[in-house]
Amino acid sequence: MTQEQTENRTEKAAGEGPQPQGPHEEFTADQQLDLNDQTPEQASEEASYKEKFYYAAAELENSKKRHQREKEQMAKYATETLLQSLLEVIDNFERTLTAISVTEDSPAVKNIKIGIEMVHKQFLSILEQQGVKQLSSLGAPFNPNHHEALSFEESTEVPHMHVMKEYYKGYLLFERLLRPAKVVVAKSEDKTEVEANRKI
Repeated sequence: MTQEQTENRTEKAAGEGPQPQGPHEEFTADQQLDLNDQTPEQASEEASYKEKFYYAAAELENSKKRHQREKEQMAKYATETLLQSLLEVIDNFERTLTAISVTEDSPAVKNIKIGIEMVHKQFLSILEQQGVKQLSSLGAPFNPNHHEALSFEESTEVPHMHVMKEYYKGYLLFERLLRPAKVVVAKSEDKTEVEANRKI
């Protein structure tokens, strides 16, 4: 093969250019534009698919957030059972302090009381660090969400449906009730009885 024949063959191959590698490369620009022309049915179907996709994506994101909240709640209240048991220790401290107060004339008894009070306060401080809060119930309006009524007693000093006695204190663990306060609730005379007494 002469040099002239070689050059002619090279020029011919260069003029032909690269051959299409697949059917998608054979579309012209006009044909590509035609693919975007959809019938109303096709457009509606595509919109429906998009809506379902966005809905599924939103549900997945909500599920992730819900799962994360549940994990946080489980970690937050993991010690609930233990703390409920420790409240009985607090009850015993308070009963002991009440009993000592009756016979605290002796210096030795007074020192014992001071020591128990210090331990009691330290115990409450540790529980508070764990999210435990003591409810203030005495004299407060009766709240069935926080109080367990052991009985009702008539009273002229304490307003109607207010706590007049507290046998066991109530506690919250963060915003959740850990234990209700066990109380006695005051009740006033029936209004009809009051009116009847006034007429006499």
